[in-house]
Amino acid sequence: MSALRPALLAGGLAALAGALIAIAATAAGAPDVPASDATAQPPRARAQVEREVLSVSDGDSFAIRTPNDPRQRIRIAGIDAPEADQPFGDAARAHLSELLSRTPLRIESVKTDPFGRLVANVYAGDTDVGLAMVEAGLAWHFKRYAKDQTAAQRARYAAAERRARAARAGLWAAPDPVPPWTYRATQARSSDPRP
Repeated sequence: MSALRPALLAGGLAALAGALIAIAATAAGAPDVPASDATAQPPRARAQVEREVLSVSDGDSFAIRTPNDPRQRIRIAGIDAPEADQPFGDAARAHLSELLSRTPLRIESVKTDPFGRLVANVYAGDTDVGLAMVEAGLAWHFKRYAKDQTAAQRARYAAAERRARAARAGLWAAPDPVPPWTYRATQARSSDPRP
């Protein structure tokens, strides 16, 4: 329990339906996931805890149940996926669901966002989930928050987005895909009751 306490205090909890889940804080000097692809080994876990995935909201957010929180919301660091009512929103959500079905699931806490969600690097088995979403063309590398990533992560995610664009994978098959941050801003302006 003493090894788990720092992870609990840091908010680094995660889970997947009945699977053993590794909780790990990003440690100084921890090995980065190699730049080759999304299936490289994540940093070593400090503890394993059983949890349950409750829902997948969209292509970059999901919720889990933990012993200390009946509904812990997780936002995947480094990516922004189409909103549910955007083109490719359903495909992004379905792909994330499939990725999260792999075990074990590892969550590395980055921070808590203004909405109370744990922003984290997420690994399912040997797969960097955020990177896999970008590689599939179902998420943008969210450069606005690139400071939350290591230099190696930034390079991998940026390269993955360039490859997905060049291959016209997923949302890049559309002539002019609208980034979710632009879509959200447009939605907020259209719901403003002022003339």
